Amino acid sequence: MKPLLVLGESGGGKTALMANYYFKLLKERPNICTIAFFIGSTPQSSSYIYLLQFILESLKQKLQLKESVPTDPSQLTPTLEAWIQLLAPPKDSSEKISLVLILDALNQLDPIGDSHELHWLPFTFPSHVRVILSTLPGRYYYIFVLFFFFFFFFFQNK
Repeated sequence: MKPLLVLGESGGGKTALMANYYFKLLKERPNICTIAFFIGSTPQSSSYIYLLQFILESLKQKLQLKESVPTDPSQLTPTLEAWIQLLAPPKDSSEKISLVLILDALNQLDPIGDSHELHWLPFTFPSHVRVILSTLPGRYYYIFVLFFFFFFFFFQNK
């Protein structure tokens, strides 16, 4: 599934747009697991490790899993990929989307560990997942463009 990238200058309303959409989904589509993470909202929120742990804790609660969220950073992305698969809607369901993941202000990620290169984000998402990302124009925007170009041409066109 191709992610949606919201791009705009500081103060342009990206966060307000993302937050409004999040609350609209919660109200109008309560059967969809909707997870929003606003990077920069707290000091620890700029860590991609904290971001992944937050998403996994949210999925664990939604799926009522007994497994623990990994503490080893190298296990976070594989666990996310596995748990996302558990949310696939039944084949006879009219609902085709079961997870919406909203990640706001990717440009505010702590650059430690090259987090802006998005190595921690799965390269592919199943068709039942929608991913919405936001960032500022500039250096990190070009990294995202290259990431999505690579993603689209090398994974989606197979």
